[in-house]
Amino acid sequence: MARRRRWGSGSLVPPATPGATWGIRYHDASGARRSESGFPSRLLAQQALDARRTDIARERIGLPGDASRLPTLAQIADEWFPRRVVSHRAGRKERRVWIRHLAPLLGSLRAPELDLAAVRRYVETKRAELGPATVRGHVRLLSVIYEDMLERPRETGATGSNPCKGLPRSLRQQIRPTHDPRLTPYIEKLVDIRRIYQALPEPIRTGYAVGALAGLRTGEVLALRWDRVDLERRQLVVREAVADGQIGPVKDNEARILPLAPELLAVLRARKLASGGVGLLVPPAHPGRRSGPRRLPARFARSQTLNAALRAVMPPELARAGLDWYRATRHTYASHYVIAGGSLAHLATLLGHSSSEVTLRYAHLRPAALAEADVARIPVDLLAPPATVAPLIGQSTGRRTRQGEQTDDAKPLARKASRGRGGT
Repeated sequence: MARRRRWGSGSLVPPATPGATWGIRYHDASGARRSESGFPSRLLAQQALDARRTDIARERIGLPGDASRLPTLAQIADEWFPRRVVSHRAGRKERRVWIRHLAPLLGSLRAPELDLAAVRRYVETKRAELGPATVRGHVRLLSVIYEDMLERPRETGATGSNPCKGLPRSLRQQIRPTHDPRLTPYIEKLVDIRRIYQALPEPIRTGYAVGALAGLRTGEVLALRWDRVDLERRQLVVREAVADGQIGPVKDNEARILPLAPELLAVLRARKLASGGVGLLVPPAHPGRRSGPRRLPARFARSQTLNAALRAVMPPELARAGLDWYRATRHTYASHYVIAGGSLAHLATLLGHSSSEVTLRYAHLRPAALAEADVARIPVDLLAPPATVAPLIGQSTGRRTRQGEQTDDAKPLARKASRGRGGT
């Protein structure tokens, strides 16, 4: 019986006929047999076999193989963004950012080549044409893509730490936003909220009431349907949002249930009786009409329509402050919630914030409440009369403590008295 030949760490396969090509045989990291052919000479076949051996050895210890065989960032993004669009409302917008800005400069790189130096080059290049906050968003998107690559190191070659996190101070300063979010304007007077609501036409008026009295995002207002509004339980369910004319999940794909304030409940009850309570709360003015850059039939109202209607009825002093639909509704709701004494942690839940850092921008609206909380941590009255202050142990001169030893203040006096007795 012929003895079966073992492949071992690999071997060369000579040409079967004169003029044919060389081949190689080897076992991969999982132990499966592999073979390749088409090498013109023995030297090229030997070099290919050595390269495969090196890649297998690196893979067995958890290191990526030859970087030239790894996928580029553009290839990784092509299969990552379809999954991103399904799970995140901003997926389509992020893909446009990648195609227009990130891919031309970083798409040809591979994971081992994406280091801090590459991020710095991108930031310095884009800061010449874009604002710091915009470039900061690009770096954040690149960080999300790299985090996904770190979960698949064998496929992508991403190892170590994320180069987009822990940026040095010099680089953080280049992408620091110049706008202070604490200075974002909002409608400060409640009478102005009522004036705007009464001047808007229906159904935009109802959408404004939902945004200003419940804090919904603009896309969430456009996607809200009557079957999500429960007037009996006095609550509404926020599950969808409109982005780029298409409906999708809310931000971070986290639905939330919001209570209806009495003022909003009265508005919704009256509007449901007038409209029949079917379909969208804010339907498009001309359903089916093609509009927008892609000329798609209208299924939802557009945010541009809401802003145009708001500008038409906005008081001049508020228009000069730079108020748009978002600031006149969601930001106004959050600001008045904090001013009324509401909890910032509860506000983060109502607004659907994934991070409490976003909600903390409203903390400046209650400096008095925050100051009282700081004072309560040190409950001592420094201006109390001396009689109410208890004497300290061992404070009187010349007395002895319970242990029978003189205090530090009494010892110098005792030494002085002893010197006086010795001189008489």
